[in-house]
Amino acid sequence: MAASDGQLVEKTRQGDREAFGRLVDRYRDMAYGLAYHLTRDFEAARDLVQDAFVQAYLHLGQLREPEKFAGWLRRITTNVHRMNRRRREVPTVALEQEANMVREEPRASEVEVVVQEALARLTAPDRLALTLHYVNGYSSAEIGRFLGIRSETVRARLTRARQNLREELLQMAEDVFRENALAPEFREDVIGAVNRLVEGLRSRLPDGLGEIRQRLRRQRNERWRHLAANLPAPWGPPFKERPEAPRIAVARLPDDLRQELRESLYYWWLDLALQDISEDLPWIADFDSLWIRYFRSRGRLCVWLANVPGGSGTIFSVGLEPKDVADLPAETEPAQAEEALAALAMPTELREAFGRLREALPASVGSLSQAMHGEMARLLRQVWDDLPVDAKAGMGAELSEGLDPARWEDRLKRGERMSKLRSVAAKSLSEPTRERLKKAVILHWGRRLLATVAHLPSWLTDFDRGEVEFGVRERDADLKPWGGQPYIKIYGPDGERDAFETNIPRSSDD
Repeated sequence: MAASDGQLVEKTRQGDREAFGRLVDRYRDMAYGLAYHLTRDFEAARDLVQDAFVQAYLHLGQLREPEKFAGWLRRITTNVHRMNRRRREVPTVALEQEANMVREEPRASEVEVVVQEALARLTAPDRLALTLHYVNGYSSAEIGRFLGIRSETVRARLTRARQNLREELLQMAEDVFRENALAPEFREDVIGAVNRLVEGLRSRLPDGLGEIRQRLRRQRNERWRHLAANLPAPWGPPFKERPEAPRIAVARLPDDLRQELRESLYYWWLDLALQDISEDLPWIADFDSLWIRYFRSRGRLCVWLANVPGGSGTIFSVGLEPKDVADLPAETEPAQAEEALAALAMPTELREAFGRLREALPASVGSLSQAMHGEMARLLRQVWDDLPVDAKAGMGAELSEGLDPARWEDRLKRGERMSKLRSVAAKSLSEPTRERLKKAVILHWGRRLLATVAHLPSWLTDFDRGEVEFGVRERDADLKPWGGQPYIKIYGPDGERDAFETNIPRSSDD
């Protein structure tokens, strides 16, 4: 038995992107017919219906009665059309015109023009009923449910429309709608949107980015070294070796050191943000450099993405369950981010660049981020299902059973378990699996870029509630060349869950 609209809406809200795909498949042609009725242009109708479904996904939490999704989608499509018309009424100068590159609009065929003129002679209700019928052969009952009217009313409108059009015009209309049907891959066009967003963000970065980042690092490292040299007892110096290094409540630090730490963390975050935006992940630049490994953590299926089969390199561990989508952070309030950035003695061009980056973000960026993560997780679960049996035999183990994440020794044991799992190279997978994996990692990359600009980490937004740890890395032969290296680790209010750590460079490393 097919799931109801309400059931599919609820599954989508829980992070099931496939459920939303089924809603798209169910109503795509109905919404397309409405879009054509509103625009009287097939190309514009395709753009409109895609925008309408994106808006429906982003605002699905606002739908109070999930079973009424069809009527809600109809209203969204109409509202998006109205907003688009208002934008076109505002006098603007197209970028293409500024560059003397005026784009030639596609022309409708002679048959399309004849059909458009014939439909224009009908009343709006009759024209809409006929359009919805011919766009996909919808029945009167289906059209009535979508429009919120009785099927008898739909049949009456269809009868009037047919009486007002000659038989040959009706056949022409049916042929035109069949020739301009939506493509089968309509619901899979999210990757192109991610790439356009990335390029839009990069275009707003300032010139001389490398020199700006060098300045940020120098200022950050100078503050860290000064902090490390001036921490009062009992925190240091000298520092204790991990895991004995103590955590220091930020609120307990002397005022001057606390302010210095806060500024250094902002410089750190800014540098990380610029790196994420300006530099590709290794497997985005060269997909065949990617290695994957699946595992479970407290029952949750996760994937390990890396540019090496071993334990060092560029590595991400990504949760693939609906709970992981729900746990994504909300976007930082713009005023909060602007206030924080205004307090820094940072280059003017960098402050302006971040302002432009935030302006470039779409509305409801938190919902978009969740949508991207949900689709990424769906694709990566499919990749897991596609893997050969022999590959799965070396993966999928539970890594956290019997371990306490708060204990350093248990975290080392978890790492040992991870290192024993098998890794698979992306280039060794079948072509269909490779394509799914490629889409998934692009979505992961795009979501990271969104998060970089839209979110401030909790160790900045709740700075005074956090903790900081200064210590020395273990002098273990397996940890060379970092054994004995001083490090700083910052914890937000949630402790390990939102902690971040890096080395404190020596002056010669700047």
